[in-house]
Amino acid sequence: MHAVDPFPRYVPCGQGTCNSTQRDALTAVCPAGQSSQWDAPELLLYFFMSLGGVYESAGLQELALACFCEAKIVGDSLSSSVPEQALGYAAIGSIFFHLEQYAVALSFYEKALDVREQTLGDLHMDTALLFNNIACCYDMLNRVTEAVESFQKAKDVFTYEYGLAHPRTCKLGLVKLAVAEVRIREI
Repeated sequence: MHAVDPFPRYVPCGQGTCNSTQRDALTAVCPAGQSSQWDAPELLLYFFMSLGGVYESAGLQELALACFCEAKIVGDSLSSSVPEQALGYAAIGSIFFHLEQYAVALSFYEKALDVREQTLGDLHMDTALLFNNIACCYDMLNRVTEAVESFQKAKDVFTYEYGLAHPRTCKLGLVKLAVAEVRIREI
């Protein structure tokens, strides 16, 4: 009797299929007899986000971008009411920001923000982090007034969620906002 491969040769991933390295990685973490759990798009989304994060941490931006693009494709297949749809867009924005392609990063962050606002609302921390990222893009593009507005939105949510004394409120909200406001006065 032949042993049945509990994992198909190719796992659907976005527009195509996983390559053999991705398949091997999924197979290594898939418990015996439970391969059907990898059919869930959410798990593939998190797999590609995790793998992309590893590549990004190693400074392998092109490989990270490829994984995040796969995550975006998988995320786009999810229900429009699922906030995880924003993950791929935000991660791609991060890559382009670090590559100093601020206008491109901004467009991906704005798409992620649209998803987060529709699914989580304006007062959620994940939404506030996107306000912050968008403000950073505006700042790098010398769109200082828009940067201040977006930093202010982020600071308001951080303050609401954590209070004024929390490090995240101080670092991400108050400090960046103050710096951007100084830049406006210089203009």
